[in-house]
Amino acid sequence: MPPRTKNQHFVAQMYLRRFAFDQRKNVYRIHAFDKALGRGFLTSVRNVAAQLNFYEEKDTGIERGLQQAEDVFALCIGACSKSTRSKR
Repeated sequence: MPPRTKNQHFVAQMYLRRFAFDQRKNVYRIHAFDKALGRGFLTSVRNVAAQLNFYEEKDTGIERGLQQAEDVFALCIGACSKSTRSKR
């Protein structure tokens, strides 16, 4: 069994990657804004829209199930995006 993901995203990383302005070695960087501090900053999609143990505190399999669904959906989104670009 793979280790449980502790930093769980409430916005899927596959969506956040679409807003990335830079990608290096599978690290996607985006612009983010901290409302509490009132300032913007650059960060990885791994560091935003996430919280420790957001879905579960103990391993119930929810996160793994969501990840598997997101992996399949990401392939579909990527194929649709390529198809749309090729028709332009």
